[in-house]
Amino acid sequence: MIQKILTFIIVISAVFWVVYRFYRFSKRNSSPCDGCISKECNSCPAIDLKAEAERRKNAKSVKSAQP
Repeated sequence: MIQKILTFIIVISAVFWVVYRFYRFSKRNSSPCDGCISKECNSCPAIDLKAEAERRKNAKSVKSAQP
């Protein structure tokens, strides 16, 4: 009887773990800012890439504006 209870607990835990991982995976793909899996991630990769492009564009326009 104890074996059946332990097996049931392990199977239920595995099912919850799979559902949780699937939920995280599906939620992560819904937004471009969810690329960071780490809990210490302080910025969004999409926003960082956009900011870098803006900096390069501004630097290029400043160079072309100088005589």
